[in-house]
Amino acid sequence: EAIVESAKNQFAAIEISEFLAVRSSVQVDAAYTAKAWQGGIQPLISGLQKMAAETKDADVSESLKQFSANFRAQALRQWGEFLSEFSQLERLPGQRGVKELAVSAAGADSSYQRVVSSAHANLNAVLGDSWQGSELLPWLVTMKKYVALKAKAQKAGKQPSKDSESGKDADAAKYMSIYLSA
Repeated sequence: EAIVESAKNQFAAIEISEFLAVRSSVQVDAAYTAKAWQGGIQPLISGLQKMAAETKDADVSESLKQFSANFRAQALRQWGEFLSEFSQLERLPGQRGVKELAVSAAGADSSYQRVVSSAHANLNAVLGDSWQGSELLPWLVTMKKYVALKAKAQKAGKQPSKDSESGKDADAAKYMSIYLSA
């Protein structure tokens, strides 16, 4: 807990207001951001792992494994709540209609594109190797597929069309479309 608290004091949290013109108490604590992970937590954990290996201290190694598992679970919980709150706030009275939302969500600078990109980049850093695992939460798998599909489309210089999508890529695009329109 001291590691997490220290990171909260050294780095900035991610807030809904960075993506929408609304205020919300829901945020991703600073400790669960890529900046905190790369700039403080991961180097500390690596150093402690080296010390534990050199001294062959099984208790320290086990404590670090438990910390890492708990840390990643908390990061997923916070990001899941953040994204859920984001989608709820986007639908508040006075916000755009569904058609306007669908059109603007596809834009490169839309709040949806920015929040999904931010979540993906931060979770990619925080989750490390477990990001590649097969036991990811469904929303996380969908987000990864969406970002990969979007990258493919940008690399090809066009948005994906019905003709070029197939199989799992088409499913990812369909699920993300449903999520964004919900």
